[in-house]
Order: sequence, then C-alpha cells, then structure tokens
Amino acid sequence: MKNNEVSVIIPAKNEEEYLPRILDSLLLQNGVFMEIIVSVSPSTTDKTALIAEKNCCKVVEGGRLATGRNNGAKNAIFDTLFFMDADTYPEDKYFLSNALEEFHSRKLDVAGTLFFPDFEGNRFKKFLYKFLYDIENYIFLKREKSYKPKMRSGIFLNRNAFFSLDGFKEGIFGEDSEIAERAIEHNPKLNFGILRSCGKLKNSVRRYEREGFVKTLLKILYLNVKAELFGYNSLKGVHEKFYELK
Repeated sequence: MKNNEVSVIIPAKNEEEYLPRILDSLLLQNGVFMEIIVSVSPSTTDKTALIAEKNCCKVVEGGRLATGRNNGAKNAIFDTLFFMDADTYPEDKYFLSNALEEFHSRKLDVAGTLFFPDFEGNRFKKFLYKFLYDIENYIFLKREKSYKPKMRSGIFLNRNAFFSLDGFKEGIFGEDSEIAERAIEHNPKLNFGILRSCGKLKNSVRRYEREGFVKTLLKILYLNVKAELFGYNSLKGVHEKFYELK
C-alpha cells in the first residue's frame, strides 16, 4: 500500500450542474495517485454519467447515498477510500496529499474532515452560513474522542476497516456519523479522527437555499436529536421522505 494512493468515490444523481466543479478540483490535486469513481443513480435523467466518463472517471451503478458509496467501494482498486458528495469540493490543490499524510501518520482507520460553506451572496447570509458551519466543525472536533463521534461527507476509510464494518448502513439518515460510531463501538482497535492539516472542504448550501434556511435547519436538528436519543436505526426511511439525493 502506498500512502499517496486513494480511490475517490462520489455518489451522484442528476448532478450535471455540480459534478464538473468537483472533478476539476480533484484533477488539479497534486502529489497523489487517484482514481475517481462516480456512482450514478439508475434514476438519473441528466448528463451526470456522460460528464463522469468524459473526465475519465470509473462509472458504476449507484442509488441513494449509502448505496452509491458502497457500490463505489466495491469497485475501488486502492486501499484508502475517500467519500465525497457531488456538491462538495477542495479548493486547496494539496488537500488530498495533506489529508492522506495525516491519515496515515496518525494511523487512522476512519476519518472525517471540516467544512466551509460555498456561498457568494449578501453579507448577512454569508455570516449566517459561516457561523452554522463553525458550530458544526466545533462539534466534530469536540466529539472526536467520544463514543458518539460526528462527521459527514468528506470521509476517509481504509479498505479493511470499510469491509469489516460492512460499509455504510443503507436506508437511514446520518449513515456517515453512524459508521464512525459503529466503528468505535464494535471494534476498539479501529482509530477514528478528524483531519486538520488538509484544511476545509467547500460545501454547497443549496438545500438551505432551495427549501429555506429555518425549515432546513429545524429538520436537521430534529433528525440529529432523534438519532442521539433513539439511535440511527430510528431514522430508517428518512431519505425517502426528506433527503432524496439530487
């Protein structure tokens, strides 16, 4: 295994607007050997698959987020897996190389990253989104060593850890944090951490813009509180109701 090799896995459905940006940013990454796998939902109706193929990506069948991630991992050739959403991208061209260096030097098996909102608009909204993301990043860091860690898209896993955990749990909300929690709970030998040296990933705020800030925030808070109180299995079917992969 080489420490600068990585399989980047992106689940996608109708992402022709956002996919070119993330692929452009990945292809500009320095100091890494990577393959890019785009798991395209069979219900996609736009040019997502064509864009991926034109950018020399490996295209596999996806589904919802967890299904797309799991199918992508099954087709990966490298021992380090990096899961991203199509509306997330690294600005720094050394993001991946710095992330991989920290991932391996800390001997991590599962790792999350920090985020920054991708928003260019009025000052108040920009401040609001930054404040919201700062709180989320603080929670990620604060709970890094707890038995209930938090993370989301921007996830590193080594292959052995991924398959020992049977991948992401499908059909629930919060499958990203759930796999970290499950890793710590069921296998104390697996090491979890939040990566700091690579900087932050830029993340779209499109859901807030599309569905409304207050409505989306309350929805996410409700789902996270429910997961805290009753576990992630209590959120089965939530993707069907609220979080259809766009």
